Amino acid sequence: MKDIIKLSWKNLMLNKNRTITTLVMIIITVATFAGISIMYESAIKGLEKTFKETKGDYSISVENIDKNYDKNLLKDKNTEKVSEYYTISKALSRGKIIDEITKQKGEAYLDNHSNEEIQAEVQKAMSKLKPSKWYIQKYELNKEGEDYSKQQEEAKQFEEAILNPYLGVDILGVNKEDLKGYNFRLIDGRLPENENEIVLQKVSKTARYTFNIGTTITMNGKEYKIVGYVNNAFDSNDSEVNIGIVKIATEEEKKEAVSKVFGIYIKDKGKKVKDTAEEISKTLKEDSKNGSIKMAVNKSLLRLQNANLQGYESSTDNVIATLEMMRNVLIVIVAVSGIIIMYNSFNLSLVERRKQYGILKSLGIKNSSLYVMILFEALVLSVVGIVIGYICGMIGDYLVVGYINDTLVNMIKSMGVENELQMSLIYTTNIHAFYLVAISTGITVVLAAMIPAIKSTRISPIENIRGKDDYVVNTKKVKTSNISKKLFGIEFDLARKNMKRAKKRFRIATLSLAI
Repeated sequence: MKDIIKLSWKNLMLNKNRTITTLVMIIITVATFAGISIMYESAIKGLEKTFKETKGDYSISVENIDKNYDKNLLKDKNTEKVSEYYTISKALSRGKIIDEITKQKGEAYLDNHSNEEIQAEVQKAMSKLKPSKWYIQKYELNKEGEDYSKQQEEAKQFEEAILNPYLGVDILGVNKEDLKGYNFRLIDGRLPENENEIVLQKVSKTARYTFNIGTTITMNGKEYKIVGYVNNAFDSNDSEVNIGIVKIATEEEKKEAVSKVFGIYIKDKGKKVKDTAEEISKTLKEDSKNGSIKMAVNKSLLRLQNANLQGYESSTDNVIATLEMMRNVLIVIVAVSGIIIMYNSFNLSLVERRKQYGILKSLGIKNSSLYVMILFEALVLSVVGIVIGYICGMIGDYLVVGYINDTLVNMIKSMGVENELQMSLIYTTNIHAFYLVAISTGITVVLAAMIPAIKSTRISPIENIRGKDDYVVNTKKVKTSNISKKLFGIEFDLARKNMKRAKKRFRIATLSLAI
């Protein structure tokens, strides 16, 4: 066995040109395998980041939880972490008041009465309600903010709604450590650093908002400074002016909160998410103080994280399925192409050494020993080719991902929404991608080496020593076109006849060049 391996190593060293050529082919194949795998992983990670920023970094969200409910009661289930958010104040929607009036007075009420009469009825309905503890008592616009005079006019226009104690505002209390979790994507400014600073929720930086950054508002007899905008983490009310506020909750505010919101992270995403969600819902409902629980499953993000969503449909299913199909099709194309190209290379190498194989077989070497010798050569070339090729694929993908991200940034900027829409690929490599590349390349190289090896060992030792070629040139008379002979000369005519006599050889050569 040692002698066979030594002989294989000598063959590699003596036929340097053939070794280098085969190695380059393997490197190109591996680099392409790696490029496809890494690009797929980078696209998935980019989508995952986008969904975290737009849909939230959580697995399951549950609203309307009793403010005194202990989140540790859920940790024995399939939950990794439970984040708490406190609904300090829930605004009363003007639209809901009108809906109640319509229910009492009939659907035709709005059509048969003027806006003044409807507004008077709304005021009458609100006067029967208990005023909210949390509403904007007064405000001072930031004079250094953009379009101060314009904001002044807008604030005056909606002042009746803004300063209405019956409507109140939506206020979400957050633990400081959870400010960077859930779904709080910073649109402008910064996140609050203490209990006297707040951020406002809105759809985007370009969306109209009554208060700019730096404005001071007074609620519950205390002043708060607006330091930034975040995206709408939770649905705000649908009154004339949607005011959703996020602040760091004090211990007192937590005790007086209306309810809680839980952001739940699942431990084992391989289990059925639907079963986990139903189990969480069942556990929460065991406490009678929990009202009508509203549960949301972050299906888009979970789908990207390979969660088992049996029973749920996700908006990203088609996207992921398309990406997976593209990856698999490309890998198959590369694998087939690699087999054909490397088959041609190994085949030519074996043809050159058939005399050597014939002598070895005549001396009593078994076919299995020849297979070991050929497989050893393929193994050495594979290991070197996989390492170098994967590194080349990583470097190539790193440059390509950077180029794509720059292109996306410029494209989004040209649309004028660079602050609202953040799309990018996240360059990533993992051990699974390397395994996939190594296994795919190993199979490709083994198939490419073994097919000509089997054919070679089937030929008798005498014929191998005599140098019997795999491609037998047909000596029969072949016809060519007189017109082509006159147009291109005798050289073209001879070449055409050779191609016809050795069709198999030229088909493989043409196919290799095409690939």
